[in-house]
Amino acid sequence: LHPTVRQFSQDQLDLLEDEISVTSPVRKYIDFYSQQLQKFGGYEWNIGQYFKLVPYEFEVINAINRAYRLWISSRDVPGGQFFRTAAINMTFNISWYLSWRGYWDLRIQLCRQITDELEKIELLEHSYNYFSNIAGNLYIDQGWIHLRRGQYKKSSFCVTQAKSLMALTDAKYATELEAQL
Repeated sequence: LHPTVRQFSQDQLDLLEDEISVTSPVRKYIDFYSQQLQKFGGYEWNIGQYFKLVPYEFEVINAINRAYRLWISSRDVPGGQFFRTAAINMTFNISWYLSWRGYWDLRIQLCRQITDELEKIELLEHSYNYFSNIAGNLYIDQGWIHLRRGQYKKSSFCVTQAKSLMALTDAKYATELEAQL
């Protein structure tokens, strides 16, 4: 899209953010890019499809940021959970893609905003639930970048957090990262 058209579209969505019904343009926008991430994103098992995300990259990241912002602002609003789920799942599905593209700072930023928020609202206190396993994986994703940068204390922190959150099936990733420290 031409930058002017993209900005106009973003401005129009900004005007509609108060409407969070199932049929709202904002939800449709987020849902569209969430579906693209489900098809072409994900972890290393889907790396052969990553190139198909490149044309959507800018808008996917905007949709993640919008979903996150709406999650925070609509916590107690009926239907607001859609944005929480979208922000979490979209971040989970884009994390490896961001590494593949070399967007390491963005990867850390998106992963960290999710893990920080989940900890803040205490959704991770119930051992091995859906959110805790995703958060554990997002900590591991951050940890790999910190390791690459020689930030061993930060990487070690990520391992510790991940180990406390992940189900046994995914805990091997924390062990794998820890072995590299």
